[in-house]
Amino acid sequence: MVTATVIPVEGYVLETFTVTDANGAEIPVTAPAAARAAAEGTTAVTRSFTMPATDVTITVTFIEDTTGIQQVKTEGLREDGKWYTLSGTPVEKPTQRGVYIQNGKKILIK
Repeated sequence: MVTATVIPVEGYVLETFTVTDANGAEIPVTAPAAARAAAEGTTAVTRSFTMPATDVTITVTFIEDTTGIQQVKTEGLREDGKWYTLSGTPVEKPTQRGVYIQNGKKILIK
């Protein structure tokens, strides 16, 4: 059994991990449970395969990680008394029903 671990650079995730023999035939690849547990919380990806009697080629591709927010930078809480809509548009004072933000808190106007 051969085990390989790849670690993508920041902002990327594994797309494909394929192994082919010298004749171009694809070799089955598994993700060992122990490796999945060890890699939890990291971007490391481990795969295993049974080595055939020929040379193999391992091909790995990565794609940009667009699954969510990676990091949020804050500059402190604004407590200036200004009102904002949920989309961040400033308003003088709420005149319609809805949810607004003031001093970093959501406020429901009925």
